[in-house]
Amino acid sequence: MKYWESVFKMIGSKQAELQKEVFRNTCWWDEVSQKSKDFLPTPNVYHWHPVAFVENMREMNKEPEWIVIAKGEIGQKGIKGDKDNLRIVEYHATTTLKATDDEVAWCSSFVNWCFRQCGIDGTGSARALSWEKWGKKYDSPPYGSVAVIAYENDGTNKRNGSGHVGFVVGKKGNRIIVLGGNQSDSVRLNAYDPNSIVVKNLKWKGMVVAYVLPENEIAQFELPVPEGEIDELGDTR
Repeated sequence: MKYWESVFKMIGSKQAELQKEVFRNTCWWDEVSQKSKDFLPTPNVYHWHPVAFVENMREMNKEPEWIVIAKGEIGQKGIKGDKDNLRIVEYHATTTLKATDDEVAWCSSFVNWCFRQCGIDGTGSARALSWEKWGKKYDSPPYGSVAVIAYENDGTNKRNGSGHVGFVVGKKGNRIIVLGGNQSDSVRLNAYDPNSIVVKNLKWKGMVVAYVLPENEIAQFELPVPEGEIDELGDTR
């Protein structure tokens, strides 16, 4: 009690008396543990810290850094003709292909670039379907996950090797909102039915085959419903 006596002197007589009363009414574990069948068998104490809890909740609800970066790129688009958007060429530089023009499909390059900006290694591939075997896979879309879309030639039920990737940032009815590059040749938001995705001017039909997140990322499955109109007919090429 010597320790507590010194504490009592610091906190003042009134608080000290209140604390002493708590001690007087405190029972030792061995005195009560065997007197009730509902009592916990061991005296292990699991402390719940409210401040740490709130901070953890804030951290969980924090916008993933790669999504902040991706949103900052909305509006980037390919340039028709001989000139190229050098920002898209910069996206390509994060892949092994390192394409030097914006005519090369760039959805996977965009996703790689966004992750690279926050110190996360992507697939390093310009191939969209490379993301199917990356990170941790989910059947339902967590916020900020990479939606991996695989295509087949319509009516064949067989993949044709082409695909698309983008970030899941919301939902609209039965559609997911995807923020991606090379969507109608730009970085933009589109709403896609994950079970039926089409490519304009091509007889292709696609579907989401995986949702993936970085290995150590905590999955958040609550998807926001965006305000305003989101294009449901956006091409993924």
